[in-house]
Amino acid sequence: MERKEFYRISSNGEGQVFSRSWVCENPWAIVQIAHGMAEYSNRYDEFAEKLVDIGVNVYANDHLGHGLSKQGHQGTFAMKKGGFDYVLEDMRTLFKYAEEQDGKLPKILLGHSMGSILAELYASRYKDIDGLILSGTVAPNSAVNAAIGIANLHIAVHGHAWVSPLLKKLTDFGKKGDSPMERFSWISSDKNVVKKYVEDEDCGFDFTSSANREMFIGLKEVTSKDWAKNVPMIPILIASGSEDPVGNKGAGPKYYYDQLLNAGHDKVTLKIYENDKHEILNEVNREEVYLDMTNWINEEIKEQLIV
Repeated sequence: MERKEFYRISSNGEGQVFSRSWVCENPWAIVQIAHGMAEYSNRYDEFAEKLVDIGVNVYANDHLGHGLSKQGHQGTFAMKKGGFDYVLEDMRTLFKYAEEQDGKLPKILLGHSMGSILAELYASRYKDIDGLILSGTVAPNSAVNAAIGIANLHIAVHGHAWVSPLLKKLTDFGKKGDSPMERFSWISSDKNVVKKYVEDEDCGFDFTSSANREMFIGLKEVTSKDWAKNVPMIPILIASGSEDPVGNKGAGPKYYYDQLLNAGHDKVTLKIYENDKHEILNEVNREEVYLDMTNWINEEIKEQLIV
């Protein structure tokens, strides 16, 4: 296996987006990982190795405002409206780059948390992938319209880069007065994972009002009645922890599962891991999750598409 790091021109026209790849010889598929809010691509290094072990090449961006794609604005996608669209376009061009390197191979998109919103949007808009994996997906939120309105107001008054305490509460699952370890204990049962997250300056940072607005606009689209109808008929795996507050403890993943079934999808798998929290790929039972996901890729993609 070989790890590569590289920069590409971002679709927002404001700079470069940082990307990584984990590659092997003679791959049979390409997996792109879309990371979550306030983290970055290299947190998926261990899982990427497992994917390479089954003959899959892996690619991932640091989304705009994250990791090594900060462009001077940590916690935001672009200093203008439409930031999520730029992130999606960066994902599309990363798949194109991967195809230039590896040739035309089956493409699988894995999105975690905020990245699951991006993956859901990507699937419904571009329709050019052969498999979709949603990890720690975000539950529908009845306050989404209000959140978008509040974000627009705060941007008008304070600017794109301002951090709204009110919007912060909607995406912060800690409690007032919590220690840093307690504040982020919801991400994993593995205390070492939480400790590394807390100590990493590229994790757990505050989102700006503009970034929150873009994320809530995306959430509104993927929780609309029409979203599932626009997703191509491809194998889809929805996986989450039973104690994940982002997915409302399993209710969110079940919502997407039901929406897809109602839209006629017949290759959808729902997996809820008992007692797991938000980051199932960083949980105490992560080896089980790795095995389930790699087996799913082999069974649902390789055995169906590779002759």
